[in-house]
Amino acid sequence: MGLGGIGTSGAPSRQGFDIFFGYNCQAVAHNYYPTHLWSNDTRVALANPAFSPRQKLPAGADPNAPESYRKFSGNEYAPDLITEQALKFVRDNKARPFFLYYPTTVPHLALQVPEDSLREFAGSSLRRRTSAAAVICPSYAPAAYAP
Repeated sequence: MGLGGIGTSGAPSRQGFDIFFGYNCQAVAHNYYPTHLWSNDTRVALANPAFSPRQKLPAGADPNAPESYRKFSGNEYAPDLITEQALKFVRDNKARPFFLYYPTTVPHLALQVPEDSLREFAGSSLRRRTSAAAVICPSYAPAAYAP
């Protein structure tokens, strides 16, 4: 992911990849709730608000309050969408040999985690909950794969 921009010589389709889904820009890949991803050469719009994950909390915001971070999340978590496409590829091609290159951006900055992944760490500090959930996200557990 991030080989090069669509329409350039670095595009995944011009580098030997038959199928591509994900980020094609490392700057966009710093946000787990981007406004779009790419499926081959097609831009896939996501139902996420546009925002920079590099923002600081506003003055006076409580860094330990989950609501202070709500504006840094969206509706569609890109790591889950990319994982779903990788698992679909495996299921669709399980009867024949294939090569799947799946580099994940998890864990990486920003540490944005869906609420359902944070619940497992309730009672821990927000920083510990977010860090742990970013690493141990249910969508990346082996049980998520069901052939």
